[in-house]
Amino acid sequence: MTANLNFKIFSVFTLLCSFALIIAAQEKPQALKFDEFFEDTYQKVDVTDKANRFARYIKKDLASDFYVIYYNPRKSKYGLEGKKSAEYAQGVLVNGYKISQKQIVLIDGGIRNNKSLEFWIVPQGADAPKPRPDFEKNEAIFCPLIRIEGENFQFNKEEPLKFSVITEGGELISKLNYEWNISAGKIVEGNRTSQIKIDVSETTIKRITASVQVKGYDPECVNQASNVTEVGMFPYKLAEFEYNYSYLAAVLDGMFDELSKNPTLKGYIIIYGRRIGNSKEVSRSINTTKQYLQFRHLDMSRISVVHGGFREEGAVEIYLIPKGINLPPPTPSIDEKFVVFTDRIKKSRKNKKLN
Repeated sequence: MTANLNFKIFSVFTLLCSFALIIAAQEKPQALKFDEFFEDTYQKVDVTDKANRFARYIKKDLASDFYVIYYNPRKSKYGLEGKKSAEYAQGVLVNGYKISQKQIVLIDGGIRNNKSLEFWIVPQGADAPKPRPDFEKNEAIFCPLIRIEGENFQFNKEEPLKFSVITEGGELISKLNYEWNISAGKIVEGNRTSQIKIDVSETTIKRITASVQVKGYDPECVNQASNVTEVGMFPYKLAEFEYNYSYLAAVLDGMFDELSKNPTLKGYIIIYGRRIGNSKEVSRSINTTKQYLQFRHLDMSRISVVHGGFREEGAVEIYLIPKGINLPPPTPSIDEKFVVFTDRIKKSRKNKKLN
């Protein structure tokens, strides 16, 4: 009888303890995931917008702590891309919204297929969120960005053409093999090394392409790159683009550098008007261009700026001209008689009303 009573008391006690634990668990605050997002080659995410939204919520709930869990991508240049994004988001919160850095906890979540971030809200008394990586850290692959560096153009065909392999990031490999292919000319120095010289003196090809395959990295890494140099004495088109003053200024700076390096070169700028636009638009663009060149203290005797006619959209062509080479002709796509000058139409309508 006593044993049976003791068993019943123990059962009731156990049941009460279970209820107490359940109630305690229900009352204990829980960490809440505010956002989770990833970025890959095809999907670019604006971390600034995500962090701004997180910050606006944080300003309403400064009693909690806030966690940013970052995941580095399985395949990357440095293995730190996720961390850099997390530090950037933290900077938005701290510098942009004056949130205390002590309230923002960065956690290395490990490795996922793509760079990922998670934003968490952790009330006082709640357990910190646990990372959920997809891979072990030893499964990460470090791949370099491989590119070939070379000149955009080379007028003197008697000089050897140079190309060099440049790598950024990736695993440190003591022994790499370089397999080069060229579209014309002959490799005279550096074959199977990171830098080659090509004899182009006997070729009639104007565009020389060099490609390289760098062997030694993980098979999943992209290990190829190519570059092109235009060779010979002919007008070299430095750029062609729709008229935009900011971009124009940047290209003119590049032209300035090339003219400074080679005193025999001349600059040639063709500006095209639009099918529908102001009749003084091109002349204004020409004057603005000349003013910028004078601001850079360029020798204006070495540069010509001309009206090229009209195209569907306003455009600019910028050339480097070797000594003794004829200027390229403008290539308008619309005859001026089909161009609509909006200011002249307005003026004509105004005159009709006055009459």
